[in-house]
Amino acid sequence: MQRGSVLFLLFVAIAALGGWLWWSTGDVLPLPPPTPPHQANPPSTPIEAPGPGTPQDQDPVPPNGVRVRVEVVIRERFVPPPLPRVLARQTVDGAPLPAHVVAGAGAGFDAAVASNAGSALVVIDTAAGRAARLVALAAGEPAVYEVAGALAVRGVVRGADGLPLRDARVWFGEYGPDGQRREAITDATGEYELPVLVGSGVPCIVQAPGQAIAARTLVVAAPPPVVDVVLQPGCAIDVQIAGFARAMTTARAFVLPRGSVATELAQWPFWLQALDGGTPLDATGRATIAGLPRVGEVAVLVRHPEAPLGNSVPVVLKGERVRASVPLVYAPSTRTGRVVDGERRPLAGASLWAASGSVQLGDGNSQRLLPPHLEARGTATTSAADGAFVLGLPGDAASARVLVRCVGHAGREFAAAAVAEGTELVLPIWGGGEPQFTLQPPAGGVAWTAECDLSGGVRERVDAGQSFRLSLPHAGRFTFVLTLFDGADVVAVHTVPDVDVTGPIEIESPKRP
Repeated sequence: MQRGSVLFLLFVAIAALGGWLWWSTGDVLPLPPPTPPHQANPPSTPIEAPGPGTPQDQDPVPPNGVRVRVEVVIRERFVPPPLPRVLARQTVDGAPLPAHVVAGAGAGFDAAVASNAGSALVVIDTAAGRAARLVALAAGEPAVYEVAGALAVRGVVRGADGLPLRDARVWFGEYGPDGQRREAITDATGEYELPVLVGSGVPCIVQAPGQAIAARTLVVAAPPPVVDVVLQPGCAIDVQIAGFARAMTTARAFVLPRGSVATELAQWPFWLQALDGGTPLDATGRATIAGLPRVGEVAVLVRHPEAPLGNSVPVVLKGERVRASVPLVYAPSTRTGRVVDGERRPLAGASLWAASGSVQLGDGNSQRLLPPHLEARGTATTSAADGAFVLGLPGDAASARVLVRCVGHAGREFAAAAVAEGTELVLPIWGGGEPQFTLQPPAGGVAWTAECDLSGGVRERVDAGQSFRLSLPHAGRFTFVLTLFDGADVVAVHTVPDVDVTGPIEIESPKRP
């Protein structure tokens, strides 16, 4: 055997002997197991996720002592009324005056923000009656309009031949306490005089039989302006409903601009229809829309509370009279009822729509100041003085929805199938402010804990005599289920059903039996 082989065998034998001696001592030290690559630093104890209903970022262990748990059930979401875009006030003492936009920028019921700018038609309630004014709205802050005393405005009205026009009616956008226009009538010399509230954006409307309406906007200030007007020959549209006519006195005809607007038509006051509600039809389905110029092309639209919106009919203006035959297709069913507030008082002038699918009630048209939502699909109507309404349900009533809006009140939407005949549709008064609830303490002189299932779970320790306040996700109708605990024991359970929240409200905690 070679010398190298002998040495190798000797080394192996010595190594084997050493291993046998180490093992035989029983002092074995195990190697640590390898750490999985996805858990390089494993926690020493497991972390448990909060269970259902456990307030996050709070102590998961129920506290000792008195505790009130609030469960909030959302029943319905309310639509807020439009934000105020014009703040009117008296110049002398700064007293505020009620004002609301009826057409143009800011006139949409469901406008999300008050960032839109443009022209607006505003109605202001004064001590002497209402006043309509044309106001330019900027984005952001509301416009401020000041109403001062009156000045006498005078002038002369003539025809296209230059001769004075007798019995022409001159109106500066103001109404008397009885709701009628405060107008001046020209005498044999064509002259008139009328007191007008001082201010800007004052509309001047001059009308006479057979003449086109003349419209302009004035600034009334000292010295009072002299307003002379020349009227041009006008054109009238004779509107006739084609086919079967039903409840036609509830229908209204409107004139819309169409295509390129001629110069004469561009000055025509389309916005008057937002104040007058269009031209009423008689029982036979006829109406005459007078005072249009003899040049231009318009469209005639008829809205009937029992007929879904149809196509408008184009009309070319020429000569003294033209005709427009407008077809109507009635809804397969109707609903009657009343619109009331939370105290069951009738709401006059509430707007109602019914349509299958969505209805857009956004911002108004600021160019022609047409009535807002005039071309919204479906059927539309307005409640009477006693809150009563008649509304057609277009298409399949099972898929149709009824929308109700009223200035100063919460807007609501209903499934048409749930609106029974003769029902009352309740619009709560809009309280304003952030929708939130304040929970009163359950007992006097005792610190307590409040819990709520909103926002992923909220828990707050409250000092003795202090209340608990929490914001709601939106305005609407809610049911509150209140449970009073003493430690782990349930002491009392109280349910507050169907609470209309349009601002801050207060809720009483359950008391010990």
